[in-house]
Amino acid sequence: MFLDIDGNKVFTLSFGAGPRTILAHSGWIGNFEDWIATLAPLSERWRTVVYDHRGCGETVVAPERISHEALVDDVFRVMDAMGIERCVLAGFSRGAVTALRAVLHRPERFD
Repeated sequence: MFLDIDGNKVFTLSFGAGPRTILAHSGWIGNFEDWIATLAPLSERWRTVVYDHRGCGETVVAPERISHEALVDDVFRVMDAMGIERCVLAGFSRGAVTALRAVLHRPERFD
């Protein structure tokens, strides 16, 4: 599904159900496919959400609209659009930097 985030069409997938949610953020040139093998078994007991961040995969964004701040802001925009009040945030490679910055900005939103 595509979410309208800051005027961009952000490709997002959500699968599984459970009392807890994990939101996954890929590396700089990664996309949702990087997480499928990891999230598939977790989705048996968790709600799992993954999205293609700005400029990656199915989320086409002009390069000048991609910044560290925008990537962090998009974490919260995706969470809000998907009805995620609090979650475990996962990231790898450049996505780990975005995840850490998001947690430092709003620690009360993450487990």
